[in-house]
Amino acid sequence: WTPLSSPGFRLGAPNYFLSLRIVSPHIIAKLDRLQHEFKQAHPSMARMMVPTNHAHLTLFVMHCADDAALAVAQAALCNSLEWVQERYAHGFPRVEFRGVGTLDDRVMYVKVEDDAIRNEIRELGKALWLRFRSAGVAVDEKATFEPHLTVAKASKATRGRAVRKLKRRPRVVPGSVDKYSVALFGVEQFEAIELCAMQADGDFYRVEERIPLQQCEEQDVSPLCSDDGW
Repeated sequence: WTPLSSPGFRLGAPNYFLSLRIVSPHIIAKLDRLQHEFKQAHPSMARMMVPTNHAHLTLFVMHCADDAALAVAQAALCNSLEWVQERYAHGFPRVEFRGVGTLDDRVMYVKVEDDAIRNEIRELGKALWLRFRSAGVAVDEKATFEPHLTVAKASKATRGRAVRKLKRRPRVVPGSVDKYSVALFGVEQFEAIELCAMQADGDFYRVEERIPLQQCEEQDVSPLCSDDGW
């Protein structure tokens, strides 16, 4: 997860998050290719790469201090199932990922292409955030998450090393993403909303609870496997 504004947690650091997981093999393969090209061109970025099998969109983050707090969060998600099913009775929209961006030399990410889809994901996150907060979950009060797939984080390069001992802080290379500004990564049909621990578990994060998303019935007109020259 990568917040696009500074978080302010009142009850502890975040240790759980609500996620839409990337399952498309094509998107993951394109993320692998992107990371490989950057590591070849900029070896210093190798330590910054986020495992592509962890690719996801973060809806919001939270703090669960113990098993009882986690149980409240799990119940909040389960109790949202009927609302989610009604909202997406005709299916959750397919999401196209296209273009690469950077944030303050700290984060490199792949963009959600369509403005309407980005807004829908924001609204979904906001609605669930309100439901979790009403249930008593310690959700983040300030962070706003812009839908995106994190590819690299400069902060990963400092883990295990004291920043003050470095000659300069690690940074991603914003100028070098221009050639990928319209690169198509693929289209995802999200299958579920998952409550995850910020702890790796095999090929993804540890999933504590999940609710399914109704699949879109309309045929997708966007190519799932187009290379579009990249």
